[in-house]
Amino acid sequence: FIFSDAVPSVLYYSHLPTMLVALFLGLFVYFKSGRNLLGKVLLSISFSFSLWTLINLIIWTNSNSEWIIFLWSILGFLYIFICLSVLYFFCVYLDKQDINLIKKLIFLLIILPSIVLIPNSLDLTSFDLTNCEAVENISFNNYYYGVGFLLFIWICFLSFLSYWSSD
Repeated sequence: FIFSDAVPSVLYYSHLPTMLVALFLGLFVYFKSGRNLLGKVLLSISFSFSLWTLINLIIWTNSNSEWIIFLWSILGFLYIFICLSVLYFFCVYLDKQDINLIKKLIFLLIILPSIVLIPNSLDLTSFDLTNCEAVENISFNNYYYGVGFLLFIWICFLSFLSYWSSD
């Protein structure tokens, strides 16, 4: 399922240590922080990153097209979830409190399309047998990367705002 002699060993060296370090770091901070909100959010970031890394490793090492197409469809959701979790962590860190309900609803609206479109053909259009990979819908792919870019801009804006207001 994951381990194969036909797979270059560099895949294991690039995926497994990062996955384990992320999990260890998330669990360590979670238990050392007294299980506060920042620790919980960091744990969810590290867990979702580790899951994303594991799924990516399975996709790269597997030749079963059903598994590849199934797992590939989850990657977009995990990408947006990780980006939103980082923004959530950043907001909680800056404000020293949980975000309000309006921001949580905005986060839900941002991630909702990826949840709704996972089980249908609007996310993945077909499977390329030559390259053994899923073919993504370009609009949906642009949505993922667009959301990631906008969340990055949001974090940059918050950091500049926090820096200028601290003087």
